Amino acid sequence: MLDWSRLPNPGNIWRSSSRPWVVLTFIAAVVVARMPSSVTCVTRGETVGALLREVAQATGVAMEAAPQTKGDIVIVRVKDVPVKQFQERLAWAIGAQWRQDHGIERLVRPPAMERAQIIDERKLRLEEVTSGVISLRQRLAAQAEFTEQSAKTLAAQATAVWDKYKGHTGDSPGLEAVMSLEPRSPGGRLAVAALCGLSAEQIADVDSGGRIVYSMQPTAVQRRAPDSLLPAVQRYIAEQQLYVAELKRRPETDRWAQTSSALLSREAPEATGSIYFSTERSPYNGSLTVRMSLVRPDGSISNDITTLIDLPSPKPKAAEEAKGTIALSEQSKLLFKALKKLQDGKSLFVDKDVEEALSHPEKIDPLSYTVADGILGLAGSNNAIACLPDDGFMNTLFGVETPENNIDATKFAQWLDSECSVNRMDGWFAARPLRLPTSRKERVDRDVVGAFLRAAQKSDGASLEDMAEFAGKIPINYNDTIVPFLAFFTYPELNAGISDRNIELLRVYGRLTLEQRAQLQSQRPITVDALSPESLADLSYLAYRADSPVSISIRDAGPVYRRTINEEITYALPNGIPRKATLGLSGHSEEAVLMDGGSSTFSPYTPMTAGSLGYARARAAMSDPSDKREQLHTEKFRLGHTRQLNFELQLTESVSVTANFHESKFPRSAESVPFDQLPASFRQAVAAAEKQAMSRPGPGVRKQPPP
Repeated sequence: MLDWSRLPNPGNIWRSSSRPWVVLTFIAAVVVARMPSSVTCVTRGETVGALLREVAQATGVAMEAAPQTKGDIVIVRVKDVPVKQFQERLAWAIGAQWRQDHGIERLVRPPAMERAQIIDERKLRLEEVTSGVISLRQRLAAQAEFTEQSAKTLAAQATAVWDKYKGHTGDSPGLEAVMSLEPRSPGGRLAVAALCGLSAEQIADVDSGGRIVYSMQPTAVQRRAPDSLLPAVQRYIAEQQLYVAELKRRPETDRWAQTSSALLSREAPEATGSIYFSTERSPYNGSLTVRMSLVRPDGSISNDITTLIDLPSPKPKAAEEAKGTIALSEQSKLLFKALKKLQDGKSLFVDKDVEEALSHPEKIDPLSYTVADGILGLAGSNNAIACLPDDGFMNTLFGVETPENNIDATKFAQWLDSECSVNRMDGWFAARPLRLPTSRKERVDRDVVGAFLRAAQKSDGASLEDMAEFAGKIPINYNDTIVPFLAFFTYPELNAGISDRNIELLRVYGRLTLEQRAQLQSQRPITVDALSPESLADLSYLAYRADSPVSISIRDAGPVYRRTINEEITYALPNGIPRKATLGLSGHSEEAVLMDGGSSTFSPYTPMTAGSLGYARARAAMSDPSDKREQLHTEKFRLGHTRQLNFELQLTESVSVTANFHESKFPRSAESVPFDQLPASFRQAVAAAEKQAMSRPGPGVRKQPPP
């Protein structure tokens, strides 16, 4: 383990010839030359507040960051730069300005400046959307008539995709193949027509992670659907009836494929009483999701349609000098080495030194490792300063080429030019987010992340209270690929409690008072009218937002995804939740195992109960041996417990929202043992579940195990 008390003095790192800073594992080298007229420093990811304290101490210039700017994270490499020039470039990089305050130069971001940046971001989004809408309307105009032959061709292609990927269409590459058919499907054609009925301004109104709902009969929180929607839906009904009829003509042996995937087969729609149409913008890539619910006159659901639409926008051009590859730093190489070790199932945990360094992102920011490599590589010999969006880490991660472990300079420059404003002039390479307000809003506080990851390193892992404390302190539109990735390194089992947007449930729980938490834990519901405004906002966001992990059931008509509001407006709070609604929490705990190795379908880091392990063993035994995704490659297991917690927001007697997540405990001291050394009661439960699964095979498995 690194001995943090014996690290070399940062002031000596730059000048030391025997131990250059680049070989220090996971050390964010920050060095400031003690010259009052110039600044020399290197930081591969540090908060502005910490950086300015070091610069002020070294130069003797009284300067500090205001509360609005101290949490911004910057990558800096400068040598003998005048203090004034350094200050100007830093202010530009984070979208701030300097102000004299009682003899101290303070880096601030006044309200007027923030408002101007919000307006600029809106203009940028509108420009991008306008370009995309023009392309969509051209696509709509070029649509050919959907005939019986169209339906036959599409049905054959859909079934072929399902057969090729053996039913694995829930993730790549099967999902990509299925989605490639969507533009030609009746639902995809309807989505394009629906979007073309909106103006560029209306589409631009949908913020990152947000949604707007249109209806033929709008409530107080909905907008009226465009007049062009009804004839488009009527065309869809006719086209979908052709498509479903053709699917039903497919051979009986393929019928399981047709009925098991909502993407391949949908119910033939009937007469429509009303239409709910929403546009939602992904917080990750800006794509629009179009969701439509067609409601029969009796109030039941005829069809649910979900289609992803990419609004075409001009592709960025990388700078001419961005060619070849950029070598990774020692920090990044060790990070990737640890990641590969985990992905290959060679270990449940990374080395202690790596874990220790990753769990202090407020001091040594691992999210900046590969991003800093890319920035400093493109900068060459120039001075460099950059403040980048948090999602740069994941974008850079997938841009790394293996086995050489180099960054593709062209790909990195393309990403940088698409997401950032880049200034290459006067011996400088500077970059800042194009969308400054959104970047700040979605940045995860490194102090908060650090506290959470250290809690996760306890012998029994992070508790429900730890996770709730963390969830209540991070931005509501954060990029949820970041935190699970770091949690993956420190305590893999946390993925069951933090990923899949379960963090929204934890935020609801985390804002409750201790008395309210105790009431929920005792399985006594809380009336939402008694909650704080913040808790009500959390509930509303969870129930009605884009990408919600929950579904709202109405009567017995099946799930109506992301329904905006119940019909009883008179009795609803301003956020759309009825006053008489209640929030409840229930749960149960049982033994579970972690597999020491696994398959693509069943991750070695997924807690598996006796039931899920029995099901996995049955699928492995009954699947085609060539389908490696279904085979279990494991010999040892780590025993622990998992607790499933179920939240229910009861809106009305007939409308409720439910969601759940798992709180898992696998002591680090526990050893991985063979299956036959697990407790007898657990093995018996696995065998019973395996037998039951074999008697009722699902899609993609043979009806009898091989001889």
